[in-house]
Amino acid sequence: MRILHVIRSIDPRLGGPPTVVQNLVREQVHLGHDVAILTTTSQGVDARDPQTEYQGKLRKHPSYAGVEIVFARAYGGRRGPFHSFSFSPQQRRWLRLRLADPARRPDLIHLHGTFDFGTAVASRLARRHSIPYLIEPYGMLDGVLFRARNHFLKRMYMWFILRNSMRRAAWVHPASEHEVVDIRLWAPAARIKVIPHGADIPDFNAAEAARGFLAKFPQLEGKRVILFLSRVASKKRPQWLVEAVARLRTEHPDLVLLLAGGDGGHMKVVDDVARRLGVEDRVIDGGFLEGDMKHGAFAVAEVFALPSIDENFGIVVAEAMAHGVPALVTPGVASHVYVDASGGGITVEDNIESVVDGLRQLLAADGKAIGEKGRRYIEQNLSWESIARQIDSLYQEALAEKAR
Repeated sequence: MRILHVIRSIDPRLGGPPTVVQNLVREQVHLGHDVAILTTTSQGVDARDPQTEYQGKLRKHPSYAGVEIVFARAYGGRRGPFHSFSFSPQQRRWLRLRLADPARRPDLIHLHGTFDFGTAVASRLARRHSIPYLIEPYGMLDGVLFRARNHFLKRMYMWFILRNSMRRAAWVHPASEHEVVDIRLWAPAARIKVIPHGADIPDFNAAEAARGFLAKFPQLEGKRVILFLSRVASKKRPQWLVEAVARLRTEHPDLVLLLAGGDGGHMKVVDDVARRLGVEDRVIDGGFLEGDMKHGAFAVAEVFALPSIDENFGIVVAEAMAHGVPALVTPGVASHVYVDASGGGITVEDNIESVVDGLRQLLAADGKAIGEKGRRYIEQNLSWESIARQIDSLYQEALAEKAR
């Protein structure tokens, strides 16, 4: 099967969607499919690597072995809605040529995202050439987002462009039931299929990873580490963890918080809270981590915590469980259902007192035993190999419907 993935950016610093695509295409190549990715030159808001370096690094990534990657130049400024939209005439030209070529035309198109130029143009051209397509929204249709900044632009775009694309998609594929209520406002219920994201059990030496990590962050040596690994954004409420460390410092004098993720515009708030509470020396900014350094962060962590207001899935929760780290989450994190089902951590009520009590409980428990429960659950239920096969069945149904 020839599969084309269309996504605004595969910059891993952007979190969820690039992570999904990276893992999914790897498994699709293993299944014997001909896989291509059409993306743009857009990078994270605060990331501006030279394009040659940026693209070369991604092309060499092991997960993209055997995958054709096309980078189309994008326009839209450094911030704001036009940056996220990633207007790209080059992307449109490439699509027109590829879809018009019977020898290279994809059998199916998988669209990752909603409010971007690629989704709009690819869905329209797919319909013109009778190619079935899937849309994966990644929580972007959440009603809260429509009431946030740029809500007027999003509503206009939704009514005049995206609504038609949603209704005529072969499938709309959310990662959790958490998204379904909002999606039903725009797509037929019969066309909605929930398939979660996955995680792989990492193949690495934890002791070596920890040593390598501590060599870069020696201030964590001998400490009990609470790990926050995500963009430092307001909806993820990392300042709650800062406050929790301040409240627990008498009980646990060696407790520290490691913030590992790019600044999503909220780091100043976190720093202000840490200064006000006098725990600046207990809050370590690890920046964006990947590869061995990411494994190292999990290896030194005693607890992983994500007290988000809302996450359409929360891939990093599954990753923490796969690494055998007990997880603390709030109900707005959709993957909390897997934390609860596995016993690989706890879901606490949505307030700071519950977060503090939950951390206290996990720090006093047998973390190794809890982490092993989460690890086994991921291995048995949420491996990327299993998820790729479920998505493959959606593709096959879409193609069968086209044939009928």
